[in-house]
Amino acid sequence: MNSFTLNPFTLTESSVVNILTPNLSTNTPVLLVAIDYNWGPPVGGRFDVDFLQLWAATKSQIGTKAVRLLGNYGPDHTWVDDLEFQHVKDCGERQLYLLVQQGPVGRGPDPLPSEFVIKVEAADGQVYYDNNNGSNYRLKPYLGRSTSAVAGQGAIWIFEGFVNYHLLKSS
Repeated sequence: MNSFTLNPFTLTESSVVNILTPNLSTNTPVLLVAIDYNWGPPVGGRFDVDFLQLWAATKSQIGTKAVRLLGNYGPDHTWVDDLEFQHVKDCGERQLYLLVQQGPVGRGPDPLPSEFVIKVEAADGQVYYDNNNGSNYRLKPYLGRSTSAVAGQGAIWIFEGFVNYHLLKSS
């Protein structure tokens, strides 16, 4: 088995905390911190697997009840919110959450959502969204690996958008 299958991710908890740190005091109730994903072509014989590693943070004072991925899947544009993030760490004024899915992630023909928003349900019943300033986050199908940040060799590179790349080696 190759190392990609064992540990395909370029982002660790510590690297994501470092990415989040400059945004700890922002007033935004929920925000996307980082993403790492692979969405390969639907052909037989692929050696890699489709996956989604998504990091989000919520404002501690809102009393987060649940953080979910609201994703748009397939040609029928079916919106589904049944994937729930797991709480990872308290970071002062922020709570860090992670969603990791490998293999088929969504429903229907597409394993990943073509677009998504992060949905947060607060303890008081309010619902908050990070919808990328009204344009939703979008994933490009069948292009392979993309990320918003890469960590390694003592540095973290943060990109403006989701950047396509090829992983040559995984530790």
